[in-house]
Amino acid sequence: MSSLGLLLFLLGTIPTAVAESRPDVVLVTWDAARADHAGCYGYRRKTTPLFLDALAKEGALFERAYAQAPWTAPSLATLLTSRYPEAHACNILKPILDPGLATFVKAFRQSGYRTAAFVAGMPGESALGLTRDFETVRPFWVGEPLEKIRKEVLEWADAGDPRPFLFWMHAFNSHLPYYCPKAYREQFEPDYSGPVHEVDQELYAEPTLEKLLEVIRFYNEPSPENSPNPKLQSLMARIQADPKNIAHFTAHYDGCLNYMDREFSILKRELESARPRGGIIWIASADHGEHLGDAVEHSSPTLSHPLADLHESLLRVPLLIRVPGAPKGRRIKAPVMLMDVGPTLLSLARVPIPEGMQGLDRSAEIMGKAARPARAWAYAADVAGRGSGWSWTLVKGGWKLARTGQGWELYDLSADPLEKKNRADSEPAKFLELAGVYLPEIHAGASSNAPAQ
Repeated sequence: MSSLGLLLFLLGTIPTAVAESRPDVVLVTWDAARADHAGCYGYRRKTTPLFLDALAKEGALFERAYAQAPWTAPSLATLLTSRYPEAHACNILKPILDPGLATFVKAFRQSGYRTAAFVAGMPGESALGLTRDFETVRPFWVGEPLEKIRKEVLEWADAGDPRPFLFWMHAFNSHLPYYCPKAYREQFEPDYSGPVHEVDQELYAEPTLEKLLEVIRFYNEPSPENSPNPKLQSLMARIQADPKNIAHFTAHYDGCLNYMDREFSILKRELESARPRGGIIWIASADHGEHLGDAVEHSSPTLSHPLADLHESLLRVPLLIRVPGAPKGRRIKAPVMLMDVGPTLLSLARVPIPEGMQGLDRSAEIMGKAARPARAWAYAADVAGRGSGWSWTLVKGGWKLARTGQGWELYDLSADPLEKKNRADSEPAKFLELAGVYLPEIHAGASSNAPAQ
């Protein structure tokens, strides 16, 4: 081989060599998993002792992590593109990610990573575009046992490819109707009997997509009087009328969190045993939360996650990141948004961050090197339907400002965590302070692709 040929050969191998020195990256998202139902966030039940709580001990936990939308499609679009909901414009009017917007996954692929998405439920639908930048995409039915998905992930990871990998695994079990083994659903309240079980029987006897959507619609509507299904209408009224029934509904949810936590702990153990090479960056979060009967202002005890509902129970999500060699057990108090995930992962993996991403790189905080918080506020937005316009909210300190279909709202979250007392008229100075953050810092960058109000 000539000297020129040898030089060209060596130059051609540099991207692969650099990529092989980089860590593997595992992104885990749980559907509808609210932060305050995880043990590492102080929950009373042992829902997440094996996976989430372990990550909190091994890495960094963000105490105030916010989703940018209260339901799956726009929230995950923000996570993957690192753009505000108004900027990527994936919402109920057109729940499709703009083909012109790349996700952070594309940057990983261009840098020599092999990529895959193992996605249960709606996010795996190719028409949405959320998975289009992945090299391998494997969608799963919402009720697919996690054991099966875990085995497929391990087979893919052990394929003999020398490149480092990035894979995303989205689990649906903590989303209605809480598909998980009965032993988990009933573990926290084994002696209950009542209408929650009757809804289960109505659904599990014939778990079709149509029945699933019908039950989800019921749980999202506090008063579904116009239902074509009188049986479900009666059951829903009985569930919402009795706190004991709401509590057991919540117990089912908690049981499914525990099922997911166990399965992901097995995945983590087996994957780390098989991939000791450069260590694995683990990141665990959720697309949004769940109401679980919280009777917030303007709302009956809704059980699931209605569109454009921007209350804390739907926006506060877990966010844990474990990086090999980083300080252990860090708890980061500064607010973080899901739109920060992409830039942070790219930085930790030493992959260039593309222009256009609106999130922040939070890697310095994870590594214990940040001198001050990167951002003092968090933001979320959604549109409920045609003609409804955008609802948005901004949280700063212990206060929350929102513009919704109900008008202006302002809450003191430290004294009023369920957002029951609107202080927009009684606290004008605080109102103007938060509005002063929204207008210059967010609106200009967020609204470029937003539908007209």
